[in-house]
Amino acid sequence: LMEQFLRSQDYHHAFIYGEKLFNNNPYIEKIYDTLVNIIVKTNNWQQLIVITEKAYSKKIIDKKLYKENTSIAWYEIAKIKQLSETIEASTYVQKSLKLRENFSPYVKLYVQILIEEKKYLIAKKFLKKTWTYYSHPELKPSIIRLAEDSKENILAVAKYIVGSNNSEDSTTLLVEASILEKKWNEARNKLRVLLDVRPKKEVCLLMAKIEEGENNNFQKINSWKARSEKGAENNIWICTVSNKQQNEWASVSYGGYFNSLVWKQPNVLNQIKINIDNNDN
Repeated sequence: LMEQFLRSQDYHHAFIYGEKLFNNNPYIEKIYDTLVNIIVKTNNWQQLIVITEKAYSKKIIDKKLYKENTSIAWYEIAKIKQLSETIEASTYVQKSLKLRENFSPYVKLYVQILIEEKKYLIAKKFLKKTWTYYSHPELKPSIIRLAEDSKENILAVAKYIVGSNNSEDSTTLLVEASILEKKWNEARNKLRVLLDVRPKKEVCLLMAKIEEGENNNFQKINSWKARSEKGAENNIWICTVSNKQQNEWASVSYGGYFNSLVWKQPNVLNQIKINIDNNDN
């Protein structure tokens, strides 16, 4: 019956019979995975928490998968609640962060909620704590938005959050903040440490912005833009099933695969194919 309803895309009834199977014998091959896929189709995230708890207690899944899937459920519930109850949304996203600490998509959502509630100081301290342990380029827009919404100097906020962290992401964050504040010399001086023999694409494009803002020298701007084409790409979210990439993390990839996205550098051949497909569309 479960398979029959799945074929007819009646996911509500498919889940009812799948849950009965799971409760009778949770060790049936791939029954947990099947239920997860049904839940993803119906966005019934509360049920994901319930069956994941049962699967973990029966030792069908390991602790890592238990934490990941449960955290995703809380994250999705938080996104739904954000539309009407920001206090509840804040509670739920914090639950997801406890299970998957410093995970950038969860951090972004929590900071977004804090900004909406005008809890700027809490957001700033939380970002600093996160950045200390795990600096991540996806958090840069959240830091800039926090400074803009709280009407603080962007560079000052960036320096506070970076602290003594000297990662490449910290450098590029400070450079971007300097550019936004039109501190051209400071931006140029900070970026020098990343100008090696073959700088990354992002670094070249930042140099182009500096040249544009400081001197508006078209020859140098175009030179850096041309050089960027030979630079390595930044990491991006890539689906481990379809190998397709996307700019934003989601619990379900664009191809419909649950918890399949990983943060890594795009494959060059895959990137070329995607660009060709996009041009054809």
